[in-house]
Amino acid sequence: MTADPIVGTTVLNRYRVVARLAAGGMGVVYLARVEGAAGFAKPVVVKRILPEHTSNENMARLFIREAKILANLQHPNIVGVTDFGEEGGAYIMVLDYVRAYHLGLWLYFRDMRGEKLPAAGSIHIMTKVLDALEYAHTLTLPDGTPLDIIHADVSPSNILVDTDGQVKLLDFGIARMRGETTKTNDTGSIRGKLAYLPVEALDGSPPRVATDIYACGVTLYEL
Repeated sequence: MTADPIVGTTVLNRYRVVARLAAGGMGVVYLARVEGAAGFAKPVVVKRILPEHTSNENMARLFIREAKILANLQHPNIVGVTDFGEEGGAYIMVLDYVRAYHLGLWLYFRDMRGEKLPAAGSIHIMTKVLDALEYAHTLTLPDGTPLDIIHADVSPSNILVDTDGQVKLLDFGIARMRGETTKTNDTGSIRGKLAYLPVEALDGSPPRVATDIYACGVTLYEL
């Protein structure tokens, strides 16, 4: 595998990239640290648009939109954004570091051991996810304007469970918010993981609160 040229460099003048963690359809995620005086260091996660997408205006809009949505979300069960900037023609998002595995990996681990997740633990996890979603669904601006944020991609791979049992919802990359005008809202576009979408989403209708609730139900059943 070719070495990633970003690893070992400093981005946005203050975040030293330590290792590449993962890559998806739109971006690549790195473990990094913010460095200060007297040896101060704090781990963070850096998310960057893939080099092949830096000139794609629609991808850039998606990335910017995710950062703007996360900037409004301050909840203990949502992975938050701490910084956002542009460097070398690419947008960079800095996220909270969570020492965790996603729920899909926990399921795989338990399955390899021939074990099931306890019912009480499964309910606890999904209760925390529902708390995060209710917050996003009902969040308003200081003037009372509702934001109507819909995650639209709830699934085990987007739910983190850390080593202390804390639950965090992540990846608002295809989330929807009131007043959007991006191409991602075009009627007929189906986004999200098929197995977690309600039937009514298959005609390309915009996601609703019920879309997230349905995905939570499927995830809980899977657990």
